[in-house]
Amino acid sequence: MGGITDMKQAEIAEQAARELLDDILPYWLALQDPQRGGCYGGVTGAGLLQRDAPRGLVVHSRILWTFSAAHRLFPNASYLQAADRAFDYLCNRFQDGVSGGYFWILDSQGQPADTRKQVYGHAFALYGLAEYHRASGNPKALELTKQLFALLEGRCRDRRMGGYFEAFVRDFSAPLAEKMLADDLSASKTMNTHLHLLEAYTGLYRVWPDGEVAQALQALIDLFLQRIIDHDNGHLRLFFDADWTALDGRISFGHDVECGWLLEEAAQTLGRRQAECRRAARLLSRSLLEEGMDPDGGVRYERLPGAWEDTDRCWWVQAESAVGLLNAWQQDRDEAFGAGFERAWRYILEHFVDKSGGEWYRRVDAQGRPKEDLMKVDLWKCPYHNARACMEIHERLATPA
Repeated sequence: MGGITDMKQAEIAEQAARELLDDILPYWLALQDPQRGGCYGGVTGAGLLQRDAPRGLVVHSRILWTFSAAHRLFPNASYLQAADRAFDYLCNRFQDGVSGGYFWILDSQGQPADTRKQVYGHAFALYGLAEYHRASGNPKALELTKQLFALLEGRCRDRRMGGYFEAFVRDFSAPLAEKMLADDLSASKTMNTHLHLLEAYTGLYRVWPDGEVAQALQALIDLFLQRIIDHDNGHLRLFFDADWTALDGRISFGHDVECGWLLEEAAQTLGRRQAECRRAARLLSRSLLEEGMDPDGGVRYERLPGAWEDTDRCWWVQAESAVGLLNAWQQDRDEAFGAGFERAWRYILEHFVDKSGGEWYRRVDAQGRPKEDLMKVDLWKCPYHNARACMEIHERLATPA
């Protein structure tokens, strides 16, 4: 037993704060669009700004969450102003005043480009709105969280088999079978959407501890413990049909470890099934250490056993691995988790932080070389995984236990 000394904890806490405050947040403050509102939707790996790139619900909701959380932890007028701007853009542009909910994608002028109602995107809208209310006290934000929760429960939940469907047409009258990402399987239900509903409902319960929210959050915790986590192999099942039959056996190391700490956070916030969720988090973190992390601290992306493996390191996987392993170490002081966390964090500083262009590279290869041809900002790459990792690391380590 043992691991990270108090002195090392203080050093890493300061590194995380400086990376957040001196690199990630300034980069995104500079991407605000002063004429059209919101943030610009594209930056190439070479740093070329794409002013006319489309804008996604996921990215703008995550920007809202990031600057709200940053202001709550490191009070700063520019962070609150950025959160205010993101909130206004979400309300004035993404919110569908006709059919309810939020559009999936806008064009650069703020007009709807894809009107589907993706439940994953709505989870992030809820996550951002709840954190914005937590940081600012804005009463409109709280009212919008309540409306969005009612919509998700009333229109998107599967009342027969449990869980939530993936996507709907604009007016929620029929489900859609379109894949959210090109590499996804066509599935009625996914781990990913449920993971971020779990995260969003946890954030909602913090600001609105309503009985119906507690019930819905409990149901999500139960789904992960009973259907989504494979307790035999220590990984998550990723894609399902409507009756919760798993569709393939691919492994996503980043989602495994992210699920572990988010599930434990949900159980702690709700005050239920905490011991079971802690065991599950430890199981998922152990699988990452033994199967997904290389000796240099880099974490592999995905694999389908017996078929293929993507050995690239991806920015969000590395960020979530650091948080998840730190969480596991803090729970039982197992030295393996502490050492794994330190390796993951060191790998971030050495290979992911773009010291000349700012922010983090999207991917690096197995040798740690950045893939600079990939977009640095697009419909998915944004300040959420990395900013949140820095906040979690700083908050957890700034005052060693």
